[in-house]
Amino acid sequence: MQNQSNTKEIVTPWHREPWVWFILAILLVTFIWGSIALTLAINNRDSTVVDDYYKIGKVINEDLSRENRATDLNINATITIDDMTGEVHTLVDGNLQAQPETLMLRLSSPVFQSGDRKILLRLSPNGDYIGNLDRSAEGRYYVQLETLDEQTPEHAYQTGWRINKELFLTPGAPITLSSGSSVNDYYL
Repeated sequence: MQNQSNTKEIVTPWHREPWVWFILAILLVTFIWGSIALTLAINNRDSTVVDDYYKIGKVINEDLSRENRATDLNINATITIDDMTGEVHTLVDGNLQAQPETLMLRLSSPVFQSGDRKILLRLSPNGDYIGNLDRSAEGRYYVQLETLDEQTPEHAYQTGWRINKELFLTPGAPITLSSGSSVNDYYL
């Protein structure tokens, strides 16, 4: 007969095994990381997503009356932004019968809605328009200068003009807008 060895296998409790804790740590870290990612995704929604792309694209194509009026009037503008004070000076020229009292300058970020800026420009006694920019804007922007006109239902805009340009803003460099330029002019 064979001799059975008297060696008894030592069994340790599960909570004293290092591999159990290693696997549990991986699961715990994965759960925590997933919870953080889900919380960030819910709280920081993408501001560039629009519900109805077709409808908005159709509206853009429907009313080009103000751009056409700006071309007819040969509107040109030079915008200078003082980086230190945030003061915006705009000189508008063209075949205008009378200069409007106020203009709206929109700097729209193509990526983040939080980067969009609206500056109300008022006519100064020396003939240029002055406004204030609350924080600096640099990088790629859609720049739009327009009169403040009401849209008449079913008839589009009856008065006013608008000029657009897509460009890369650099601090201290003047912005030149002209009625003949398209929105797709970039890095000019």
